[in-house]
Amino acid sequence: MTAGWCSRTVRAAVFAAVCVLLAALGHVMMSGSRVPAWVLAAGLTVSGAAGWCLAGRERGLPLIVTVVVAAQTGWLAAPLRLLLLLAPPIVPDRLRVRVRRPQSDHAPRLLLLVHAITSRGPPAGTAVI
Repeated sequence: MTAGWCSRTVRAAVFAAVCVLLAALGHVMMSGSRVPAWVLAAGLTVSGAAGWCLAGRERGLPLIVTVVVAAQTGWLAAPLRLLLLLAPPIVPDRLRVRVRRPQSDHAPRLLLLVHAITSRGPPAGTAVI
């Protein structure tokens, strides 16, 4: 199914406007500086042209899912790769030796008390304030 040029243009314009406005809003919120008008115009032109080219016919679900997964993988994997590339290697200064504390003689009785309270409830006749 192909779309007419009018609906194709309207869809591309709305797509471009939403993309550019969301990107500009995110930039302003995170950096605190305004986005120049020429950058907004260039982004509107590029995303509008891409939207117009892609709005020519109806796409199937397998193609849409494949493109979205590929795009999200690229967007999410790039910062991780950069982080791993720039992070210095972690090398321990010295070997850590853990010293185990000796077990107390009261520990088995305490566990038995915890088991008795949680499985049967508190002993009868105790006052709860």
